[in-house]
Amino acid sequence: MTQHPDISEVERVFRECSGRAVATLARRFRDLSLAEEMVQDAFVQALTHWPNEGLPPSPAGW
Repeated sequence: MTQHPDISEVERVFRECSGRAVATLARRFRDLSLAEEMVQDAFVQALTHWPNEGLPPSPAGW
């Protein structure tokens, strides 16, 4: 893990990774709303964990 990120770093990761994650999940589950909800839930978890545990080496894979 790297240094503890601030909210702007999590926002940057969200902007960079969320589109691809939603597209991948929507294609896999054939449900855009579900895909958006899954990505949103993942980033809620990231906001809970990353400030305490640090930004993972591969945030998109987290």
